[in-house]
Amino acid sequence: MSQLLISIESSPYDVSNIIKLEAAVVHQLNNKMYDFNVNKMLLKSYQVNVSSIKPELISSVLILSLMRLNTPDFLSMSYLIPTYLMTNNNIITIRSCADLLERGKFREFWELFVLNTALFSEAQGFVDYVRVYIISNLRDTFKNIHTSLFQQYLGLDDNSVILFCNTNKSIEKISGDFIDFVINDENQNRSQRDESLKMEEVPTISIIINILLLLSHSLSLCYICNCINPRVLNW
Repeated sequence: MSQLLISIESSPYDVSNIIKLEAAVVHQLNNKMYDFNVNKMLLKSYQVNVSSIKPELISSVLILSLMRLNTPDFLSMSYLIPTYLMTNNNIITIRSCADLLERGKFREFWELFVLNTALFSEAQGFVDYVRVYIISNLRDTFKNIHTSLFQQYLGLDDNSVILFCNTNKSIEKISGDFIDFVINDENQNRSQRDESLKMEEVPTISIIINILLLLSHSLSLCYICNCINPRVLNW
């Protein structure tokens, strides 16, 4: 448990602690850090102290978990968003980005990202974290992939793609017009040359995880509202 959570343990949902939790979220954004428990505590505190809710901080928490999309954290945080904020434009955009990434629609993600770069600008390393997620999916899906398609999926231009490949441990080599991934148990006998296999048709591990989590949390969803009494619920 982080020092911050230890310091507020005696009264975790006291409104006076919200400022500390918000500052911790901003610190994570600015320093490429991440603390799932602190972020979750902030969203739960908002549920208890509705008048203190700051939509921009909720967006920040979602962005931080979006940068770790290979974990179920984004889905967990999504359950704690107040219902009335589901129509917030920034939150809609962030959730749309997560949906596109999880469904392997990487080109569409970059198109949406370019239109909303200001929303993600405070999150240091955002693009790098997203590319780690994308390339892990490509690496486990394909043995090799056409360079032009790889560029589109990773949001790279002609100059940056070579440097990226030379410094990425998931890339074995560039062979003509194709980029070869490091061989692993997942990508054996799979090639982007096989037109019957398309990235959009390959379910990622994260989708399966999210479906299972959705089922497991379905009963608890009705328990989440904007006026939760911390004395009633044992969090």
